[in-house]
Amino acid sequence: MLEAINDGLRRFSDWRGRSTKKQYLSFLLFYLVIDLFVTFVNPNATLINNIIMAALTVPLISVEIRRSHDVGKSGWWILVPFYSLYLMFAQSVPETPSEN
Repeated sequence: MLEAINDGLRRFSDWRGRSTKKQYLSFLLFYLVIDLFVTFVNPNATLINNIIMAALTVPLISVEIRRSHDVGKSGWWILVPFYSLYLMFAQSVPETPSEN
């Protein structure tokens, strides 16, 4: 799980390729835990919370786009409401040799 989170943070500017369901769910859980932790520690520090969440939003979007590619869809599908829920449960599409 830590490797999946590390991968999401390292590849924040990589909009191509694939991310597995484990990588996506691990990073999403990490994002939510950080948000809850920062809010719980100091509920009045909205500026700090907003800065941290803004910094983590770009890697989250990148992981979502790569997960979309993993299920055989375009990255633009993340603009559809509730598509993230679909990504949590969708099965991966086998990679074809031409995608290498």
